[in-house]
Amino acid sequence: MNSGTVIVVIAALTLALAGCATPPNVHRIENSRSYSKSKDAVWSNLIEFFSENNIQIKTLEKDSGVVYADVMGVTPGLSVDCGGPGIWAVISTSATVNVFVRKASGGEVAATVNIVGTQEHQLGARYRTVRCVSTGHIERRILDALSPAEAFDKWLPQKLKGFDDQETNTSPN
Repeated sequence: MNSGTVIVVIAALTLALAGCATPPNVHRIENSRSYSKSKDAVWSNLIEFFSENNIQIKTLEKDSGVVYADVMGVTPGLSVDCGGPGIWAVISTSATVNVFVRKASGGEVAATVNIVGTQEHQLGARYRTVRCVSTGHIERRILDALSPAEAFDKWLPQKLKGFDDQETNTSPN
């Protein structure tokens, strides 16, 4: 092989590898939580969350405790991980949200949030849809909203952990 052919082969391989999409990462998420509140209180907080965040509810079944919604304009990398698109252009990213609220043992109420994301790609005149995985961001926001006081109580000790252990310099210098 002459040097010109080697350069062409290396350039072609580089372009081919650069165009390869990468799969999404695996994320460990919390998607279920129990609350020491009534089902009605948790349900009310859930509907308030969707309303305050302008998330359109597709299906609302209070008796069975199910809410389905679509979230358009989801931030890739923050809310869902779709992997790398390679040379494909990202057109849009969205997610389907499914929340199930039910009575649990011991008088508590449990909520489970499931997210399925999709991303639309374009390459010239070709289009494709890629399935995305959740990063846990949307689940955490919804679960925290179902009992704001409990979420604050869980957050505060983590933020203050080690605060009392820090040395304080009281010298005037």
